[in-house]
This record gives sequence, structure tokens and C-alpha cells, in this order.
Amino acid sequence: MWINFDQLLNLPNVTVVNYQKIEQTIFLKLALLNETIECPNCHQILDRINQTEYNLVRDLSILGSLVYLEVPRRQFHCQKCQKYIKDHFEVNELIRV
Repeated sequence: MWINFDQLLNLPNVTVVNYQKIEQTIFLKLALLNETIECPNCHQILDRINQTEYNLVRDLSILGSLVYLEVPRRQFHCQKCQKYIKDHFEVNELIRV
């Protein structure tokens, strides 16, 4: 059975880059499609990622299987104001596992 996870999740600027099914659990690894963010301090456009961490977030079940999203949390460094900025993504507001 073919499932288009991008359509199923329907999250803006997000794509599923990998999935893994282990027994009755599905893990979906996400990637953000926007490549830049704006520094909230000096409004400089940032395009160089300093590091990426992944948060594991429980989602609604699909076809009777538990679903976990591996959500990237990117950190950018602003050369102008010398601050580290993490991009904001609404899934990160959910409870992390």
C-alpha cells in the first residue's frame, strides 16, 4: 500500500524524508523546506545552519499504528548580532517524548 505521508500530514514547508516501521510503530523523519530564517534581533536573513537536533513528537495514529515524528530543530548563528537563533516550527509546541 502506497501512502503519501506529505499529503497525510499536511504541514506547510515540511516534507517526509524517511520513514521506518518497527512492529506497530511508524517513525517519520521530517525536513523543513524553508532554507532561511530572519534573525528576530537584527532582521538579518540567516541561511547557514550551525546545528540540527531532532525532537521526537507523538502524532495521531495511522492505520492502527502509533506514529512518531522526528522533527528537526535547526540552530542558526547570526554573524551580525552574534546570537544563536533556533527556528520556530509549530510541531515543536507539542509535547516531546
